[in-house]
Amino acid sequence: MQYYNDFSLKNYNSFKLESTAKEIWFPESLSELIEILNIVKTSSFYIIAGGTNIILKPVVNKIISLTKMPKKIKKYENLFVVDANVITNSLINNMIKSKMVGLEGLIGIPGTIGGAVVMNAGSGKYCISDYLIGVKTIDYTGKMYYYTKEQLKLSRRYTILQDKKEVVTKCIFQFKKGIINEEELEKAKLHRQSIPKEPSAGGIFLNWHLLKPYEKILIGLSSGDAKISDKVNIIINKGSATYDNIISLISTIQELIPELKLEVKIIK
Repeated sequence: MQYYNDFSLKNYNSFKLESTAKEIWFPESLSELIEILNIVKTSSFYIIAGGTNIILKPVVNKIISLTKMPKKIKKYENLFVVDANVITNSLINNMIKSKMVGLEGLIGIPGTIGGAVVMNAGSGKYCISDYLIGVKTIDYTGKMYYYTKEQLKLSRRYTILQDKKEVVTKCIFQFKKGIINEEELEKAKLHRQSIPKEPSAGGIFLNWHLLKPYEKILIGLSSGDAKISDKVNIIINKGSATYDNIISLISTIQELIPELKLEVKIIK
């Protein structure tokens, strides 16, 4: 287990925001994670994994980073038992090499498999939960749980795990053997290439389709080095954007369209 004071989180969030954790823990096993949770459970703390859908304030009190947790994929024919810390794209590439089908349309998706399942990440007609069987979690006391796919109450970009104080530890998938749809794979790769290359948190709003009538008004708006990209649901960091810059842009958009719901998590 690693522990630090006044630790820079700039490389631990995809927005590349300057942020400092007053205290941060890096567990390397489930037992270490449980030990840390027992230390911090009576105080306010945040758990971060891939850092792809978060907005960090300049100073955060306590952080548990899951970046050093195990990253194993165990295969039993078409059954895949995947550590939550596995990079989502690694699982998809592994699935493709194993001549399995089901998630090829998500190739290039950022973040970890645990975060993708919690958010029920998707793109086009593909969704991370399409071939999901179940999920293992622990709560902040170390108690373990197992949820079937049905128990997760899946909907677009939602699982009940978003409403629980639990940490995903493993995800179980059952894929199908088959021939990869190369056309869909290439289409997905082209889509990923069209995403802005500057630091961002990906999509900001869940119901982003409400932005479409306002694209001409919104695209190009900026606050400091934060700017609404030509993909209107993505705010980019042009260099030294701050938390306040990004929140200012989000507030401007929500004033225009109050019905918008955040997909990103704001860590205060």
